[in-house]
Amino acid sequence: MISEAEKFKSTDEAFSKKFESKQQLESYISRVEEIISDPTMSLKIKRGQKEKIESALSEAMAQLEIEDSSADDLKKKELALKRAVTKALSTR
Repeated sequence: MISEAEKFKSTDEAFSKKFESKQQLESYISRVEEIISDPTMSLKIKRGQKEKIESALSEAMAQLEIEDSSADDLKKKELALKRAVTKALSTR
């Protein structure tokens, strides 16, 4: 019984990490969508970078749709999206 409990514990931990990663990515996607749709913020995006943000955004959204995405996969997409946004909004 103890070995079964440990097995379920590790499964629960993996599910918890995946759920948390998914929530964080969904939240960040929502913030990025607000940024690119806000006219004032759109002016702060460097020329040519909006397409890169939109590309990273669509890749992140596609990753959310994949049922067997791992927590690491979701975190990688979130990081890629953060990099694109940071690069686009950084000062010249």
